[in-house]
Amino acid sequence: MMKKIKRILLALCVAAMLLSCVGAFAFAENDYVEYTVKGGDTVLNICASLKIDFFANEKWITEVNNIGNYNNIKAGKVLYLPTFDTTKDPTRAMHAKEDVKKLVTANETAAKAAAKAAATPTPVGTTGSGDPIVSYLISHKLEAGETVASVCAKLGVDFDANADKIKKLSGITNYYHVPAGKVVVIPSLTVPTGSDYTAIVAHQVKGGETVGSICSSYKLEYAKVEAQLKALNNTENLNRISTGQTFYLPVSGGAASGTAATGGTTAANAGAAAGTNAAANTAGANVKTYKIGKQTSAHGSFQLQVGGKNITEAGAGNSVTIVATPDTGYKVYSVTVTKAGTEQALPVGNMVFIMPNYDVTVSVTFKAVG
Repeated sequence: MMKKIKRILLALCVAAMLLSCVGAFAFAENDYVEYTVKGGDTVLNICASLKIDFFANEKWITEVNNIGNYNNIKAGKVLYLPTFDTTKDPTRAMHAKEDVKKLVTANETAAKAAAKAAATPTPVGTTGSGDPIVSYLISHKLEAGETVASVCAKLGVDFDANADKIKKLSGITNYYHVPAGKVVVIPSLTVPTGSDYTAIVAHQVKGGETVGSICSSYKLEYAKVEAQLKALNNTENLNRISTGQTFYLPVSGGAASGTAATGGTTAANAGAAAGTNAAANTAGANVKTYKIGKQTSAHGSFQLQVGGKNITEAGAGNSVTIVATPDTGYKVYSVTVTKAGTEQALPVGNMVFIMPNYDVTVSVTFKAVG
């Protein structure tokens, strides 16, 4: 009987020890802290500020954070630091390391998903062929005192997020040596009035198509846009495209000076420049129509026309002409076409835009001459 009681007590002790261990391992939130490195930080002073013994925990910190050189830790890096002496409790240190590894994996998965979503642009317009316009390229000639970053700020473009792409598109090797007079090409989701721009079209590659044939369908000269095609599609080999792939190409949208925008075609109006054709504007074409709202402005008026006739709606793919009539002593100051209810801008060239497959709002403003 006593032996049986002893066995039961021993079993209870073992169970208690196991529960104690389980409890000891349920420490994920308290056994390490996350710290985002700031400019001027070092791991040593970070640990000192958090009252962590760096030298006692150096091995754990190095392995967990995959640090190869403590002198090359950049601002923005997330460090995971132990809240206990890892040398005195190896088992706890091992479990904390595993928990951090799971967290890092989860964060990397989330970051990849976010990057994938960001790499799939939301269409801001369409061409007559049905391919979506996902963004624009704005050509800007640097003036004395301007930097690429300051131009991006004026245009509302995130310079840091687009720095590498701007380098490739503009042929820049060093941002510290970009001279006045240099034409830089900047990606943007909107087109400010008075800037040369090119629309970026997302084309779904069909069987048998090549980069050359796609360029021909958009009246683009391959040799002139080759560098932009490589930058937009993040590749140095344009011979490898596959059916179903999204291929980005630059199509002229308009120019402040009335000339073709950088990298685009020499089409005289936005209709031809966006890859449309005369058939898209044929009166009575069997296409769905969408409404065009007008925002009136003082000191003038305007009408919207297709084929010389005033309209309040148009079929997707039609070239819509904006006929503005300023009051005496005034002139057209700005013309914008946006998706109804939003600020998503469509390209306008020579007072012409291509009607997308949704309602739009047209705004024309006027200012005094001189």
